[in-house]
Amino acid sequence: MSLNHTGVTRHLIGKVNAYISGGDSVLIDGNSLDIAGVIAVSRRGSVPKLSDNKEVFLRVNRATIAVQDRLSEGSSLYGVTTGVGASAFTRTNKVEELQRALTKNLNGILPITSTSVDMQMVLDGNYEGYCDGALE
Repeated sequence: MSLNHTGVTRHLIGKVNAYISGGDSVLIDGNSLDIAGVIAVSRRGSVPKLSDNKEVFLRVNRATIAVQDRLSEGSSLYGVTTGVGASAFTRTNKVEELQRALTKNLNGILPITSTSVDMQMVLDGNYEGYCDGALE
């Protein structure tokens, strides 16, 4: 692949087209998500495929246990026991209520394509083991 702008753009368009034609799946595994996959899902209606790799599940479970351990210690965790952005100073012990409120606000503020991009990034982060996301 040529590294000039035209070559990169053509490659990106080719990957998006492969995703939307069904030739390739947009894999959410913590490693494979790229801009072409984000575009295909958020703008072109491709359906992402969640990885069934056992290593991915182990990463998610380790992250879940780490967050649960911090919560049981009473630690403040950004976006888990706190608000986000300007409201990050707000603290709560009602973790599930906060998560529902944050998701509801996200869906009410952002257009559907932005929400789709955000959800892909969150899922990919979860699958990489950086965020908490139980597999239940």
